[in-house]
Amino acid sequence: MIQTEQFLKEETWRYFWHPVCTLKELRDANTDGRGNRKFVQLLGEELVVAETSNGVIALNDRCPHRSASLSLGWVEDDCIRCAYHGWKYNSDGQCVEIPAAPDLPIPPNALTKKYDVQVMYNLVWVRLEQGVDIPIPDFPDYDDPEMKLVYYPTYEWKTSAARRLENFVDLQHFAWVHDGTLGDRNFPEYPVPQVDQSQGQLRWLYRPYENTRTEGANQNVVERSEYVITMPFNVQLSIYSTNSNRTGLWMISSPMDSGNCRNFTYISRNHFDDEDQVHIDFDTKVYQEDLPVIESQKPREIPNPTQEISIPQDKVLIFYRRWLKEMSNASEKGHEELQVAWSKERCETKAANNDKNVN
Repeated sequence: MIQTEQFLKEETWRYFWHPVCTLKELRDANTDGRGNRKFVQLLGEELVVAETSNGVIALNDRCPHRSASLSLGWVEDDCIRCAYHGWKYNSDGQCVEIPAAPDLPIPPNALTKKYDVQVMYNLVWVRLEQGVDIPIPDFPDYDDPEMKLVYYPTYEWKTSAARRLENFVDLQHFAWVHDGTLGDRNFPEYPVPQVDQSQGQLRWLYRPYENTRTEGANQNVVERSEYVITMPFNVQLSIYSTNSNRTGLWMISSPMDSGNCRNFTYISRNHFDDEDQVHIDFDTKVYQEDLPVIESQKPREIPNPTQEISIPQDKVLIFYRRWLKEMSNASEKGHEELQVAWSKERCETKAANNDKNVN
C-alpha cells in the first residue's frame, strides 16, 4: 500500500455545510415512539441529530457524565434524555437535569457541543465550525415546476468524499467501467473541456464525439452535458438529449471520515411520461459498476500529486484537486484566507483542447 502523508487537511471541510441524513431518514429512525433522533458521522465526529418542536438540532453524541451515546436516548421536552443515567440536555447541549441528584447544582461543564444545523431540500445539513460565510449549495431544480424530482436512496462508499466526486465527473472511465451503459470501449477518446472557476464553483460543458453519444435511462441520445461542482463535494449534472429532454443529477458526497462517505442524490427531469423506477434502476446499475473500482483505490484519500500520474484529459480533476489544495492551505492561515480561496476566480481564455467539437 502507498504510504502518504495527508495531502488535504480534513479540518478544512469543517467550515462547510454537509448533509448527514434526509429528514425522512431522521423521522424513520423513530422506531420506538420516543422521538426523532439519529446517530450520524461527519468528518470523524459522532453526532446525534434530533427533531424538536423548534426544529432539528445537532449535538455531539457523547454524554459527558459516563460517555454513553446520546443517540441511544430519546427526545423529551425538546431535550435529549441520556439512556444511561437520565441526564437531560437542551438544544444548546447544556445539561438541565440530573435525576439522581435533583438538588445538586448542575456542573457548568455538564454540556455537550452543539453544531449548526439547517434543513434544506429535505436534507439535514450540519456545519461543524463557524467563521466562514459559505452557504449551502443551490439546487434550482428543486423548486422548478417543470422538473419532476425523485430522491435516490442514500448510500455509503468506502472512499473519501473527494474520490467519490472525482468518479462522478471523470469522463475517461465511461468507456471502460460503463461499456454499454455510458460509454463504448471502441471509442475511448474524450474531448478536453474548457473549465471556469468562480464563487466556489467549477463549470464546464461536455459534448461527446458523434460516435460516443450514449443513451441514458430514458433511451435518448445525449447531445451535451453541463457540469457544475460546488466546492468541496457537490456536483450538479444537466444532461440535454437530442429530443429536448433534460435530465438532472445532483450528488452530494458527505465525508463521514477521511476514507468513508455518505452520498445523497436527486434525479430531476422535464419529461413525466416514464416511471421514476427506470431512473433509479439505471443509476443503480451505473453505481454498481463503479463501486468495486472506486473502493479499490488506495489510499482512499486524494494523495500527493507525485503519487499519481495525470494527463491533459484529467484536466477537470487537476483543476478540482488544485482548488481543494488551495483551500486546504488557506484554512491554516485563518477564516478570511479560506473565504478568499473559496471565492477565487480562474477563467480560461481558450480551451486547452485538441477537441473535434466546439465547446
